[in-house]
Parts: sequence; structure tokens; C-alpha cells
Amino acid sequence: MCGILCLKSTDKITLTNFLDILNNLQHRGNNSFGYSYNNERGEHVSKMVKGLVRNYDALELSSNIFFGHLRYITSGSKTEDVTQPVIGENKFGKFVFVFNGNISLTKYNKLFKTSFTIDTNLIKYYFETYDRQCASTNDLISQFINIFDRAYSIIYYLVEKDRIYMFRDKYGVRPLQYSLKDGEFQAGSELSDEAQEVKAGEVVYLNNDNLVESVYRSRGRTDMGNCLFEYIYFMNKNTTWNNINVESARRQYGEELSRLEDEQIIRRKDEYIVIGIPKSGIPSGEAYSRILNIEYKQYIVKNKNIDRTFILNSNKERIESSKLKYLFNPDLKGRNIIIFDDSIVRGITMKTLVSQLKQQGVLEIHIRIASPKIRYTCEYGIDMSDKNNLLVNKFSNDREIIEFLGCDSLKYLDLDKFKNAMNNYDNMCTG
Repeated sequence: MCGILCLKSTDKITLTNFLDILNNLQHRGNNSFGYSYNNERGEHVSKMVKGLVRNYDALELSSNIFFGHLRYITSGSKTEDVTQPVIGENKFGKFVFVFNGNISLTKYNKLFKTSFTIDTNLIKYYFETYDRQCASTNDLISQFINIFDRAYSIIYYLVEKDRIYMFRDKYGVRPLQYSLKDGEFQAGSELSDEAQEVKAGEVVYLNNDNLVESVYRSRGRTDMGNCLFEYIYFMNKNTTWNNINVESARRQYGEELSRLEDEQIIRRKDEYIVIGIPKSGIPSGEAYSRILNIEYKQYIVKNKNIDRTFILNSNKERIESSKLKYLFNPDLKGRNIIIFDDSIVRGITMKTLVSQLKQQGVLEIHIRIASPKIRYTCEYGIDMSDKNNLLVNKFSNDREIIEFLGCDSLKYLDLDKFKNAMNNYDNMCTG
């Protein structure tokens, strides 16, 4: 799970303006970022930067086209450098691509008789090697979709011919959108509400006349593996994917949880306040508060200097960041609270948060989680490589989890309740 972006215009684009747009995708990866562009000599060059986009002192340069990638590590070594955008060459000319997803190295190393440790390098190998048996780039990409099942969203640029291709796996695991307006073309993981979706198993092409056309669609059933965790956690609240607005979906999760609430809390509702954990827990908390008529207060705010802890590289980093992640209103002292969060994965951040709330003088802490229990690992772009590290697998029942976290009660939104909250549930990957 990374963030990818392409910006192309009939006018020059400054690097500063491009990075401002790329920064809007920072929530999809904060290990490093890369960008590439056509320089004044007509060469396409790439640069990788450690750290966050907002901290980068941008060079004074401009180009008619930029590609960007925000890295979130899901395969290979946590310390191994992988440069995206990737630049390569085959018989059709020099190419550039940016990639979001995760492809099974075990399966495809065996198929290709290779030994890659990072899927990005496997993709580059394919495009540099399998061109020989294809008549065009269209054929090369179409064959890629038929060979690699999931999970990937890719923007591919044929440099000399100035052509951009966008394509997704046939299950549609990760999002990919594009827009074309007033001579400016954008493609990326998440764009504005006006953006068009690249369909699952589809190849979309921006030609030299700045027109977008679909040139291939995979046969058979497609679009049956959209990642549910994208809605729960990863996506920006303003994103609309598959005709579902992310914030609206998260409010629905809160409404569903309100129907599961214990009678003893409802009877004493005047004694509680509801707090949504920034940012993705807020819509669910607000909806729950409205339905049950329990006062909502944003007494916990996010420390702007700390980014998302789930996508950090190690538990040590997560523990240290979780201690600094939130700022607390002093009016929390002596209150009973119901806190809403989007999910619990390893439990590191939540356990730290409960401890900090007790230090603030909070009396009762009731946790409501707007997702199901996360029990299994993901092979398609989410860093959950060992199910033994997942909180719910460390304990035999909810009471033990409650004791570990130090809270008074804990409720999750059961998986079957998502059917009430999402009209495309049948197409979801809930693995």
C-alpha cells in the first residue's frame, strides 16, 4: 500500500506545485518518496528522498510531466532501498512506472525462475524482458494483467512516444483514478470527486492528442477484491471509490455500532462523552454520538508532528511515536469517555493511549472499534506479515484484551454489519 501520482500538462509544472499534490497522499506511505520528470535535455530522471514530502526543500525546476511515489514497505527488506519511479528500457523505448500494491514473490519467482526480493524489481524485469514476444506496449501490459493476478495499480509512461498507461489487477484491490481538465492530466491513488476510476483489469491510455481511451479489459469476472481496509483506515475521508464516499462509509460504521451498545451505557448516557480518535475514528464517533444522543467532544487531537504509527517500520518506532501521537484537553479529568478508533492491529497505540488517558484523570474508558477484529495477515499490500503480532491472536477472549489494554469495555463492528454499511460489500476483499 503506497501512494502514486502522475501530473501532465500542456504548460510547465513546477516541482513545488507537484509536491503539494503528492503531499495529499502522504497518509499512504511515509518511509520515503520519489519523483521523476523530463529535464531540459529531454531525459527522464528520477530522485528518491528519505522522509516526508513536507520536509523536503524542493529544487527550482519545472517540467511538463512528473511522476511521484510514496513508499510504504510491504515486501523485501525494511532497510533495502527501492527507487520509484522506476526507469527502464525495452524494445519500445525507455519507460517509467510507479506501482502501488504487493505481488507474491514466491509465486512469480518460481514462474519466472528468478530470485527477486522486492516485487518492484520483478515488475521491471517483466517489462524489460517480455517485450520480445509482444507487438506493442498495449500487448505487453495486457499480458501482464493476464499473468499477474494481484495486487497492483500501475501508471506506466513510454517516454519517447509520450504515452501514459494506467492499469489495475482484475480484482481491483487498490484504487487508481484519473482526471483530465483544461489541458491538465492527473492520475493517482486518490484524486478529487470528479476523478474517473480505472476499472479492475482495465488498461486506460492517454494518447498524444490528450484524449483518454480504454484499450483493454480483462475477460471474466472482475472487481471482486476491493480492499475493505482501504475504507476503514488508509483512504482520505474525502475520497470516493467505487461510488462510496469514505467519510460517509465511516459514519455508517458508527451508526451500526450504536445499535450494539450496552443498555447500561445508554441509561447513563448523560455521564459520558464520545471522542473520535483523529482522524479516521472521528466520523464513526460523531455518527454514534448523534444516534444515541451522547455528547461529543474532540478532547483528543493529533500531534501534527507525528504521522501514522501503523505504517512505521518496527514496533520500537511505533511505541516511541505512539507516546507523542496525541494532545489532550485538560477537561478530560474526571470524565467517563467512549473513544472511537478505526481499528486495532497490534494494540501498541491503543494501550499507550489508555495509559495516557488515565494519567489525564479519566475515570472510565470504553473503546469502540469501527472495524472487525483483525486476525489474519495480508499478502496484497498491508504490512501484516505475522499473525502472531496481531492483538486478538495473543488472547483467548475479549476480557483478556480489555485487561491488557486497561480499558473498561471493548466492542468491535462485526464483519456481517458491513453489509448494512456498504453497497458494494460483495466485491470486497475481507481476508
